[in-house]
Amino acid sequence: MIIDLYIAKHLSKRLIAIMLLIVGLLLIENMFSLFQFSLQTGAPATAAVAMLVFLLPEYLAIGIPISLMLAIMLTFLKLSKDNELTVMSAGQVSPFRLLRLPLGFGILLAALNALLVGYVEPMAEFRFAEQSYKTRSGAFGKAIAAGAFTSIGADLTLHVGSISPKGGELNGIFLEFKKDAGRVSYLTASRGIFVQSGNKDFIIFRLHDGQIVTTENVDETKPATLEFDRYDLAVALPKIPQFRGRGEAEKELTFIELIEKARGEG
Repeated sequence: MIIDLYIAKHLSKRLIAIMLLIVGLLLIENMFSLFQFSLQTGAPATAAVAMLVFLLPEYLAIGIPISLMLAIMLTFLKLSKDNELTVMSAGQVSPFRLLRLPLGFGILLAALNALLVGYVEPMAEFRFAEQSYKTRSGAFGKAIAAGAFTSIGADLTLHVGSISPKGGELNGIFLEFKKDAGRVSYLTASRGIFVQSGNKDFIIFRLHDGQIVTTENVDETKPATLEFDRYDLAVALPKIPQFRGRGEAEKELTFIELIEKARGEG
């Protein structure tokens, strides 16, 4: 029992360290490209973090057998260098007795790896594809850059002079939005911010200290003008088509689903 605890102490430390190193390197390999992808599409950084999390099962499935093999080799190499294997052998501890605990580690981690590959990884693969689709399609909103015109839907164009780094408040706002019957409105405001509404299909653009100029069409010579201290403009969120169902790609199928599919095709 004491020998098992001693070997487990050295083996577990090396196993965890090597696992963290392998998974960390694999995550770093994709981290920068995913963050760049989220920035280019205007998605928040949390979208890239979520995609990295969905990659973890695949990387763990790769790292577990490699980490276990290296951890066992390094553990017994240390025992050999410190002449502890010689002492154990002199005490009539057989090689099989020494390998009993590493074999137990191997069985447990093999079961964990089978669970990862057979069930968790296919689910994570689908969630990664879904998150990537949402990021590309603009489901997390559109990036607004200071000093540039941004189209929000088909009827609204926005230009802001500056964006506050704290709180996301927009300053120096110019808006052009089209209404029914050919009316076009131009809005200016000193500041504004986007806030959530009770309707999931709309977001409120809360504007302060500005005016609205409304025309029947673009060539109207006598527009109507309205000044305001506060004005809430409901902005329709884009309609994002629903993502496909899981299982169109074979790597998104669990082990049981793959067996059922093979039987069905047979």
